[in-house]
Amino acid sequence: MNALIYLHKRILINGFKRLIRKPAFVLMLIAAIAYFVLLTAGYKSFFNKIGITNASEFVVLIMVIQLYLGVPGLIQYFKRKGLLFRKADVQFVFQAPIHPKEILLFSGLRSILVSSIFMIVFCIFGCILYPASTLQFLLYVVVYLGFDFFIEMSLIVLCYGNETIPNKYIRYISYLLYIVLAALAVGFILLVIDHGYSMAIVVEYLKSPFIKMVPIFGWSIGLLQWIFYGYDWSNVLGTVLFILSAILLPFLAYKSKCEGEYYEEAEKFSDEYEQAIENAKAGEVSIVGAKPKKYMHASIKYKGYNAKAIFYRQFLEYKKNRFFIFSFRTFLFLLAGVALHFLSRKDNVMHDLMNVRLFVIPIIVTYYITFFGVIRSKWMKELQNYYTFLLPDTKIHKTWNATKIEHIRAFIDTMILALIGGAVLGLTPLQILLTGLVGVSVNASRIYINMMVQTIISPAIGDFKLFAQFIDLFLMLVSTGASVFVALVSMIVFNNLEAAFLGMILTSGVMACFAFLLSSIAFEKMEAME
Repeated sequence: MNALIYLHKRILINGFKRLIRKPAFVLMLIAAIAYFVLLTAGYKSFFNKIGITNASEFVVLIMVIQLYLGVPGLIQYFKRKGLLFRKADVQFVFQAPIHPKEILLFSGLRSILVSSIFMIVFCIFGCILYPASTLQFLLYVVVYLGFDFFIEMSLIVLCYGNETIPNKYIRYISYLLYIVLAALAVGFILLVIDHGYSMAIVVEYLKSPFIKMVPIFGWSIGLLQWIFYGYDWSNVLGTVLFILSAILLPFLAYKSKCEGEYYEEAEKFSDEYEQAIENAKAGEVSIVGAKPKKYMHASIKYKGYNAKAIFYRQFLEYKKNRFFIFSFRTFLFLLAGVALHFLSRKDNVMHDLMNVRLFVIPIIVTYYITFFGVIRSKWMKELQNYYTFLLPDTKIHKTWNATKIEHIRAFIDTMILALIGGAVLGLTPLQILLTGLVGVSVNASRIYINMMVQTIISPAIGDFKLFAQFIDLFLMLVSTGASVFVALVSMIVFNNLEAAFLGMILTSGVMACFAFLLSSIAFEKMEAME
C-alpha cells in the first residue's frame, strides 16, 4: 500500500514540476480561465433559448450524464476495459507483492478523480449561472461525491476484479443495461411526439419513479431530485438505497474473491490503448477494444507521376473501406438534412428559418467543422512514410496531394446536407453549389491550420499538447470570424446574397492558403516532425 501511495504521489509531483517549467503552462492556465469565463457568459443566454431558465432545469443535464455515461462505464468495468493501466504498471506493479485489489483501487482512483473534478466544475458552473441555488449545488456535490466515492471504488473491485460471475452472465447483464437505456430513450421520444418538446416535459419524464429505480445511477438521481425538487416518496427511496449502497458495496468488495485474473486482460487493454494512440497520431480513427477492421478487395489505376502517387494510394485505402469515403460527419450532415425536412412541417419554425434560409446550412457546416472537425486525415501518416520525402516533387505538390481527398470528402458531405436542406429552404442551384464550396473552404482552413499547429507550433511546445489545441481552436476561430465578417460586408456593399458566399469562400481560402504554405515545410524536411 505504501509503495502505491509513494508511486502515485511521485507521479503527481513530477508531472506538476514538468508543467510549471514550461511557460506554456501559465499561458494555458490563463487561456483556460478566460475560456471558462466566456463560456459561462455565453451559455447563460444559450440555456435560456433551449428552455433551461433555472437550476431545477439545469440539473437535467446532470441526470442525463449520470445515466448515459455512468451505465456504459459500469459495463466497461464488467468487460475489464474501463481502467487504464500504463506499461509501467503492467511491467512493475503487477509483478510486485501487492494485492490485486489494491492495484485496482489506486488505478480506479485516477478515473474517479477526473470524474469528480468534472462534477465539481459542472456544479461551479451551475452556481455561477444560478447563484440563488448555490447552497443546493454545494450540498449535492458534497453528499454525492462522498457516497459515490465508496460506490465507485467498490464497483471497480466487484466488476473489474470479478472472478465468480461467468462471462455469459456478464454479457446478459450488459445487454439488460443497454435495453434499459434504450427503453428510456424510446419512451422519451414517444412522449415528445405526443406532447411536443419542452424542458418541462423533460423534467416531468425524469421525475418518473421507474427511472429512479435503476440501480445505483437511478438512485443517485433520486438524491439529486430530493435536493432540487423537494420531498417525494421515490426521491426518498432512491436516496436511502443510494446511501445503503455506499455502505454495503464496500463490505461486499472486501469479501469478494480477486486474485489477479484481470492482469492478462488489463495488459491486453493497455497494448490496445497504446496502439490506438499511435493510430491517432497517424491520422487514423481507432477505437480501443474494437474488433480488427475488415477491408474489402479493391484496385485502382494510377494516373500521373511523382506526388500524385500519394493521392491515389489514399484513394485506394478508402476504396477498401466498407463505407468508402463516407464518415460519421456524412451521417451527421445527412441527419441534419432530414431534421430540416421534418422541422419544415412546423409553420412557426419554418417562418423563422425562411428569414435566414440562405445561411442555415453554412452556419451548421461552419459550426461543426470549426469546433468538431479537427481531422488530421491521412496527411500525418504520409509524414511517417520515408518514400514521401524521396518522391522527386515539390513540397507544395506533396502537401496538396496528401490532403486533396479531404477536400473532395468535404464537398460531398456538404452537398448531401445542401441538397436535402436546400430543397426544403428553397435554395437555387447556384446557392446550393456555393454552399458546397463554403464547406470545402472552411474545411480546408480547418485542415491546414491544424497541420500548421501540429508541424510548427506543437514541436516547439513539446509535450504540452493541450496548449497547442487551444492555439489551434483560437486560430480557427479567427479564420471563421474573419470569413463571417467579410461575408457580411460583401452582402451589404454589393447588396447581393451570393456575394456573401463568395466573400466567405475567398476569405477562408486565403486563410487556408497561408496555413498551407507555412505547414508544407513538413513535407520537405523529414526532421520537421521529429
